[in-house]
Amino acid sequence: MSLESNPQYIVTRRRETPCTFSYEDVSVENKNKKVRVYQNKFNSKVFQNKEQLNHVIHDLVVNKGYLMDSNHGGKIVFKHAKLDSTYTLYLDNLTGEYSTKYYVGSLK
Repeated sequence: MSLESNPQYIVTRRRETPCTFSYEDVSVENKNKKVRVYQNKFNSKVFQNKEQLNHVIHDLVVNKGYLMDSNHGGKIVFKHAKLDSTYTLYLDNLTGEYSTKYYVGSLK
């Protein structure tokens, strides 16, 4: 099995509560004949009411440097201007998902 068709990863952290879920992994990917290592983070959260979403959006845009990428079908996607990071809000079920990918280094 090659890395190109089947990236390899190992979960380094996983945590779950009734309202949150998060995990981190380290993945090895083969792109353009270069083997690269990434640290990936994913978090999701269930909000209690719609008023919280206004505060989340304000924090993402004003304090954390995210820009709105799309808004349709009850889904708002924010992307960070400098990082490989995405925050998605699902308005229908009041949830938010955050994912980011950090480049760690290359393998020879």
